Amino acid sequence: MRKLIFALAAAGALAPSLSNAQVKIDMTRITCGELLAMPADDQADKAAEPSST
Repeated sequence: MRKLIFALAAAGALAPSLSNAQVKIDMTRITCGELLAMPADDQADKAAEPSST
């Protein structure tokens, strides 16, 4: 029984570190109003980069 509890505890401790969250966002569905309603930090993550030309 102790081995089972130890194994479950070890698996529970390692499971979150093994998974990586990747999110796919369809940018065509975000409106200008929704973008402007986001906090400034989030806006910078989703805004298009200014062109250098």
